[in-house]
Amino acid sequence: MKLGWKEAKLGELIELISGQHIAAKDYNAAGIGFPYLTGPSDFTDLHPQVSRWTEHPKKMAQLGDILFTVKGSGVGKVNVLDIPEAVISRQIMAVRARDIDSRFLFLLLKQLGGHFQEISNGAAIPGLSRGDLNSVELHLPPLEEQKRIVAVLDEAFAALDRARTHAEANLKNARELFERERETQLALNDATWTDTKVGSLCLKMEYGTAEKSLPTGEVPVLRMGNLQDGELDWTKLVYSNNQNDISKLLLKDGDVLFNRTNSAEHVGKTAIFRGKREAIFAGYLIRLHLKSELVNPEFMNIFLNSKIARDYGKSVMGKSVNQANISGLKLKQYPIQLPPLTKQVDIVDRLLALKAQSAALQQIYQKKLLDIEDLRQSLLQKAFSGELT
Repeated sequence: MKLGWKEAKLGELIELISGQHIAAKDYNAAGIGFPYLTGPSDFTDLHPQVSRWTEHPKKMAQLGDILFTVKGSGVGKVNVLDIPEAVISRQIMAVRARDIDSRFLFLLLKQLGGHFQEISNGAAIPGLSRGDLNSVELHLPPLEEQKRIVAVLDEAFAALDRARTHAEANLKNARELFERERETQLALNDATWTDTKVGSLCLKMEYGTAEKSLPTGEVPVLRMGNLQDGELDWTKLVYSNNQNDISKLLLKDGDVLFNRTNSAEHVGKTAIFRGKREAIFAGYLIRLHLKSELVNPEFMNIFLNSKIARDYGKSVMGKSVNQANISGLKLKQYPIQLPPLTKQVDIVDRLLALKAQSAALQQIYQKKLLDIEDLRQSLLQKAFSGELT
């Protein structure tokens, strides 16, 4: 242990304020009562207010208290209360610094997030007790050293935040690079382009299998989650042994799969099958088997994922409580401006090359974001082991 530091238990340095349950009948949206924090994930979920309480609640988190998630999937997540006071749910405890610098305590708890996730128990709902927090053993530097460490970390984290913001902006630009060019290319229509409908370009359309899939089996069954950004994601597969479905629904190179049922945000997305391995498809998808003498399958896939097509889909989709649907009949009626085949190939070649460049750039910036987080964790680890100079 570093000279001047001492061994301590977290419980000797803090006060813990437990949350409490508030019945739904005590919520209101009229701005009357006390703020109530229920959301442990990011602590931005201020319930409309709590009413019907005429007396000041005994258990309140105060300005500057550290909000610490003790139940649910967000165990170990922390934030700082930035309003004068709030009632907190049982998913949260307020951690109040006593014999420790409050900012140092916040960073310490952040660094211990992984530890708390590991020790949280409960098969259905992970949870931590007061004892789990109070019993944490640590090496505590003198108050002035705590403040120095906080200053060093704050300066380093500010630089990392700037780097992260820059990387996130670059990542966003890389993602939009292909999308902007796709819309540009599809808008360059002239007299050689033909106004037609998607159904006129298909030999046939068909829905996929309605049979329940298996965790293992003979042939993969592609589902709506396997359609990602116009491509097929071959992870999280399920399978079929149904020989009738396999013979009838086996995908062919150049088939385009259309997601007919999903949330409104995702319904209508498509991906192209390029024959890399055998597969059939699930009932929430429609297979477009195209007339190759009229339309390039890659062009159709690009078109159906474009803003033009997605906006049209939104205008015709049916909606229920949690789902949206675009039937095969409606898909056949999608209007499309179709260039000659040679022009389609030119557009496809240009956009697929750009898509590959965009994907490479995204990979670079995603790695930078991971590296920034790794560096942040490394700095925290050094700080609380006395290695930060």
